[in-house]
Amino acid sequence: MPRQAPFRSRFEGLRAAKPHMACGSCFMILAPGDPAPAEAQRSLIARATAVLRRPSCASCGGRMVAIGSKAEAYRLAELRLLLTAGKIEGLRLQPRFPLVINHRRIGTYRADFAYKRERSLVEVVEDVKGADGWMTPIAKMKIAVFEALYDKEVAIIRR
Repeated sequence: MPRQAPFRSRFEGLRAAKPHMACGSCFMILAPGDPAPAEAQRSLIARATAVLRRPSCASCGGRMVAIGSKAEAYRLAELRLLLTAGKIEGLRLQPRFPLVINHRRIGTYRADFAYKRERSLVEVVEDVKGADGWMTPIAKMKIAVFEALYDKEVAIIRR
């Protein structure tokens, strides 16, 4: 008898995964097994509402952002080091770019990271992929439309 896969599809496995969390202002990373911020630990009601409210960071009070994979968490750690060393500036987590053609909004592209290198006016937009580098057709289309509209190239980082 063939062994059954734990999930029926790739997307079902992604939905079941518990994401890492990172602070949007101090870039502190919480792994899925780490204790949640203090406000999300209070009670069952607080835990249920923390999912809707996005918990705040325990150290600085900033808004926590869900990070989709370990590869993104590792890349964020590298970018934090570059930020403290002064090699990059203006680091943004999951920036959103509206995709507007002929005054109609057709969607939004959400990159993983955006920053500027030291002494550079050009903004670098990054999208981190896992070891297989697999992308949905919609993601490929959104990246192509983003590159055409904003005249920027998306750096795809593969781990």
